[in-house]
Amino acid sequence: MSVRDPAGVRPTHPRVSVLTPVHNAGPFLVQTARSVLAQTFQDFEFIVIDDGSTDGCTAPVADFDDPRVAIISQASAGAPQALNIALQRARGEIVAFLDQDDLWLPNKLERHLQTFATLPDTGLTFDWSQMIDARGERVGPSSPRTYGTVSFDSLVQDFVIGNTSALVVRREVLDQAGPFNPRLPRMYDIDLCWRVAALRPDICRAVPEHLTLYRRHPGQMSFDWCALQQEWQTLLGLVQAYTPHDLAHVLPKADSNMTRFFAWVAAERRDFRAASRLLFSAVRKAPATAITDLRNWLLLAVIAGGMLLPLRIHRAALSLGGRLSL
Repeated sequence: MSVRDPAGVRPTHPRVSVLTPVHNAGPFLVQTARSVLAQTFQDFEFIVIDDGSTDGCTAPVADFDDPRVAIISQASAGAPQALNIALQRARGEIVAFLDQDDLWLPNKLERHLQTFATLPDTGLTFDWSQMIDARGERVGPSSPRTYGTVSFDSLVQDFVIGNTSALVVRREVLDQAGPFNPRLPRMYDIDLCWRVAALRPDICRAVPEHLTLYRRHPGQMSFDWCALQQEWQTLLGLVQAYTPHDLAHVLPKADSNMTRFFAWVAAERRDFRAASRLLFSAVRKAPATAITDLRNWLLLAVIAGGMLLPLRIHRAALSLGGRLSL
């Protein structure tokens, strides 16, 4: 493992540590890094963990003239282990996570820190996310407009946080929850959030603003719905250990909601047969609630449009749908 501090003297006691695991990020990483450095809140360190990249993607970031940027290089071990290494080096009392291809709006950190200051019992915050494509254009629905606190049961049932880049967590809470699980290279963020939510009631709170741009493109690991589905089964086998009470009333809806996400990923890949099969499976897992969930109906429309409409018109409809929040 090697460490590079691109320029100057790093801040000794930054308030926030921003952690970004990287593996062959291509052209996205520079945009991602610039969205961090453009934050209105500036008291942070930005740790980029190069997890065995072969495309030289961290070199432009290493050239940034900013002492807050540090790059850790290691042999490829997966994002969870990369983040565990970064946490050993991080010095902030608040830790924010940002994936290599996502973006933050400029007031992201400022708004999360205001929430922590106003509500000191809050241990984990998340904001709303808008999906974008490789070109940065809106596509797909935004994350649910969640308000207030989210309980453990609610978060298991419906992972409204949506993605790692929406998360900001107190360091002491991360230490209590334990390290990222290397067995979950795609769903390590869900696992961590569930473990945090199980620590005490009302520890997780939404920051009710769109502050994260969540990029969807074919090169990312979460584009493989088959691998996601297998990992989900592993995660379901772990979740009961997080709490002493029975989750039998929660898991069918959880399985239904996650299966709908797999259907959405299949639709993104234009595998509409698989998307249809997965969507109907999602409805069968929890029919009483799935039939009234508007997200299922939106996805059904996306699948039908993909089968019937020309590609150009269908993409335009998806872009329009990206302006909806469900």
